[in-house]
Amino acid sequence: MKLAESRHEEAQRARDLKAAQARKKECDAASGALNDVIQRIQREAKAAASLLYPKAASLEEIQGALADDEAIVLYDLPRRLPAGEKSPPLAKRTMAMVVTRKQARAVALPPADAILAACEGLVLDDPEEDPAPRIAELRKLLVEPLALPKEAKRILVSPSGPLSPLPLCLLMPDRAVAHIPSATTYRLLRESRLSPGRKVLALGDPQYSGGLEPLPHTRAEAKEIGDTVLLGDEATKAGLAAALGREERWRAVHLACHGLVDAERPALSSLALTGGGLSAYEAMGMRFAADLVVLSACETGKGKAISGEGLLGFSRAFMVAGAPRVIVSLWPVEDKATLALMKRFYEAWKRGTPAAEALRQAQDHVRAKKEWAHPMYWAAWQLWGLPD
Repeated sequence: MKLAESRHEEAQRARDLKAAQARKKECDAASGALNDVIQRIQREAKAAASLLYPKAASLEEIQGALADDEAIVLYDLPRRLPAGEKSPPLAKRTMAMVVTRKQARAVALPPADAILAACEGLVLDDPEEDPAPRIAELRKLLVEPLALPKEAKRILVSPSGPLSPLPLCLLMPDRAVAHIPSATTYRLLRESRLSPGRKVLALGDPQYSGGLEPLPHTRAEAKEIGDTVLLGDEATKAGLAAALGREERWRAVHLACHGLVDAERPALSSLALTGGGLSAYEAMGMRFAADLVVLSACETGKGKAISGEGLLGFSRAFMVAGAPRVIVSLWPVEDKATLALMKRFYEAWKRGTPAAEALRQAQDHVRAKKEWAHPMYWAAWQLWGLPD
């Protein structure tokens, strides 16, 4: 009897020990997961703070962030002064800096008045207007003087304020172009790389009130692109926030809707969703853990120019929210052409084609269609952030 009791007690102790070890393993796993979350939050908070208040990087740091086939172009155009106001001679100079991994050089450009006049004369919202002569003029003014090296297949452009709304893909058609707020911001984005996501979250065809026209092609666009899709009554701000949390990280978040831009108060610009808008300010406070955010909406590339740091608007808001790449548009876009462009872009992007090159290929695909050959149908799209 005593032997049986002894064996029973030993078995019970073994079971208790095994249970304790299992509980410890669970606690260790939970503690590790909690530490991972804390570190991720700290990384994202640090990245967001750096993007909002960047500390200027040295030339060596910037060059160290570049690949051998990349070049950064930093444009510096003086602002136009009111009539009668004078500026010092140096402030009138128009310059650009070209930075590659091995070299950095300053380039003198033609006078700012000539560049600004050519920009203002470029008409892209009228299919009856031929923009080719003005595009050729701008290429001579802004690109040819740079003497970009042939091996620089990807050009990272930090446009001075007046150049931010210029579709530079028209001036560099043989290269993949990405826009960056500054060279410092580009280095910060390179440093904050995370493991890539796998799925696409797509929102489309919100139910509008208050006079906004429905966008029926955005339903097909979202269904074509997304793995998780929010349509109609589900395309709300709350629905989007809940869906974002279903994946640790998304390959892309695609928002196909109306864009309502406030150029003077860019933080109040919003994406029109079912039941109300998502402002740039609100987006900045959310967590868009995605390799890419695509704002398939009108004029989402507009904003307010900040000296030395590009535009304050949607692109900056979504970068702060966690996306190292944001695609936006410069003017009202046509539904069918946009659907064709986005479909081709995602086909290439999901295959692993770098984002800037995938966008260039998608624009070429739309441009090849006779009915969409005019730049108004395809040149509005800009990529901000990392080009790959």
